[in-house]
Amino acid sequence: SRGWALPSRADSMSAARASQLASGLARDGALHPLSRRVTARPVVVRAATATAPKPAKISDRRVGDAVVGSPAASSRDDAASVSAAPDRDGPPIPVVDLASSDEACVSVVREALFEGVGFFHVRNHGVPPDAFARVADSAAAFFDAPVAEKRALAVGDMKLSRGYEVSPEHVAAMFSESDVSVEAERADPEPSAARRLVGERFSAGPFRRPRDAYHAGEDGAVFFAPNAWPSENHELREHMEAYYKHMEALSNRVLRLIALAANAPPDFFINRSDRHCSNLQVANYPTLRSGDWAAPDAAPPRKKAHADSGTITILARERNLQTAETDRRRGGLQVLVGDDVWADVPTLAGGARDGAEGSALLVNVGNQLQAWSDGRWRSTKHRVTNPAYVTFEEDTKTFDENVSTRRVSVAFFHKANYDAAVDASEFLAFGGFGEAAARDVAARNAPVVTAGELSRVG
Repeated sequence: SRGWALPSRADSMSAARASQLASGLARDGALHPLSRRVTARPVVVRAATATAPKPAKISDRRVGDAVVGSPAASSRDDAASVSAAPDRDGPPIPVVDLASSDEACVSVVREALFEGVGFFHVRNHGVPPDAFARVADSAAAFFDAPVAEKRALAVGDMKLSRGYEVSPEHVAAMFSESDVSVEAERADPEPSAARRLVGERFSAGPFRRPRDAYHAGEDGAVFFAPNAWPSENHELREHMEAYYKHMEALSNRVLRLIALAANAPPDFFINRSDRHCSNLQVANYPTLRSGDWAAPDAAPPRKKAHADSGTITILARERNLQTAETDRRRGGLQVLVGDDVWADVPTLAGGARDGAEGSALLVNVGNQLQAWSDGRWRSTKHRVTNPAYVTFEEDTKTFDENVSTRRVSVAFFHKANYDAAVDASEFLAFGGFGEAAARDVAARNAPVVTAGELSRVG
């Protein structure tokens, strides 16, 4: 993200610090809202701001234009706010070994939050590798259906984080059905690639929703919108629900460590997430075919620059064992270091508790934690870059040298209770950010917002 205020530092990251952070990814790789305001819960220290008029339509909901203590552009899906810059090796993103003691884990988490870019890997997380594989495989079967069938599961103009979603820039770039028939899609080894789709997603929210006022009232109907499922792919729901449960448990463990890193009670965030509205998203990035694009940079990015809107995001990706040069050819996740440096983020091997084929998971700070910390923890922008184009033989329906750059990832976006008061003064009063920071935020009497105000719907 762009120029965040860290404790005892200037408001913007110095060039020296950015250069230091941008030196360690090669080492890592070698390791093998206009969203609606809601009423705060009475258990918090201070009352939330008054309820504001609600947007006229659901499609207007997005991340707000500003977040406490941060430049406005850092908290929006806004690729244009970040200038293009040469990619380079990036920050030595810390690795938290969850098999270690809380004290050891907290030390690494503190490094990531106070000195790094708000990202860290977790090993020995205990999520079975086949849990990810089952979600990825059942989702791939869904994504291999024709676009017309998938679009039947689009919910809320594809802006509710439910069902099938395609970003507007990808909709604009894809071939129409008059260009590629449904029959041609079905005959293709990658139907989405045949339609020139650069990226697509399938999302689900909480799987069990009580019929009380919090879950089913006016606000609850938005943050707990019903899920949509394909009628002929029952495994997708089963596997996503199982993975969602794994992520709930892991989120609690990670949020406990984050609270301790700020000298807060270990259950600080857990108590504010007992009715969370988190969502699970599977992303499919099809192979890009050379014959479909006029120039190397003609395709829109797989995922444009953005910051996440919840407390934390936990990302699982397919691990590549290729060389760094080959991996760059395949595209992948990049994080913004300083103002204009995009750095690759590797996928690391897991620990003993993660299985022989397991991978480490990647955690990053979202807008809600950023606001709780008064902007001292950064909700850093990141993006997914495109791979090199691949030659596809239309006659034989095969890729040149059997190369495919298709990727599937699974992200869990943890979001606190939508009515939880995000009170930076209360949080900094625990002392983890220093006495000066606590005095500063108290003196400013910063307004209290709710988690729902900082979060994209869903």
